[in-house]
Amino acid sequence: MLPMLETSERIKQLCNIEALEQIHNWNPKLSPDSIDPAAMAEARIVGNSLLAEGGAYRFERQWYAIQLRCTVAPDYESVQAFEFKTGDPIPEDEWESHNLIAEDIELD
Repeated sequence: MLPMLETSERIKQLCNIEALEQIHNWNPKLSPDSIDPAAMAEARIVGNSLLAEGGAYRFERQWYAIQLRCTVAPDYESVQAFEFKTGDPIPEDEWESHNLIAEDIELD
């Protein structure tokens, strides 16, 4: 599916997958199930990199702040460089205004 995506969307998806894995590797007790690199502030694509200073990831139905910088390889097949910094839990009263949901969405 990734090869069929437009370049910027492919970068985002590769970086999202990498972020979920990196968070778990950093702390094996965390297994986030969702990430939104532009939850709290606009994320930017610069060349082959995703720069997100206002992202969020979800773990056990709670959202947490994250900043990340992710660079994909020139062939858009893998991640070349990745760094992140996690932050505090995002207050639940801010979730709706940033389209963050606690529940899993059931698809028919």
